[in-house]
Amino acid sequence: MDTLQINPQSRKGYKYVLVLIDDYSCFNRIYPLTEKSQATEYIKSYLMEIKNKLDTTPSFLHTDHGGEFSSQSLVNFLTVHGISLERGPPESPQTNSVAERFNQTLLSKMRCLLGQSNVPISYWDEAAAHAS
Repeated sequence: MDTLQINPQSRKGYKYVLVLIDDYSCFNRIYPLTEKSQATEYIKSYLMEIKNKLDTTPSFLHTDHGGEFSSQSLVNFLTVHGISLERGPPESPQTNSVAERFNQTLLSKMRCLLGQSNVPISYWDEAAAHAS
């Protein structure tokens, strides 16, 4: 899991992308965010969707040391559902390499889509949806 800040903000007001990626299957889901604090609700929603569709939950979530992943609401939710939260040390993106590599690939695809379509960069949220 990671959040990616994108400048400039999109025409819909988004400034960030929440990236959720399964290390094993590489299944991914992205959510555009206006504020990082929205990440908690999207993570909870995503985990409940997995539980409802697959009748299971992940054993653990691995994140960087971002503050958006340390809210008491998220920690309580994970504890109730038996999910461990593994946070990498500060300033160590290499400990979250799967998400970091996905971010780079996502940005590259977004640049290609925006460049080829000749639309303003403020449409990056639409490009991100197609790129993932």
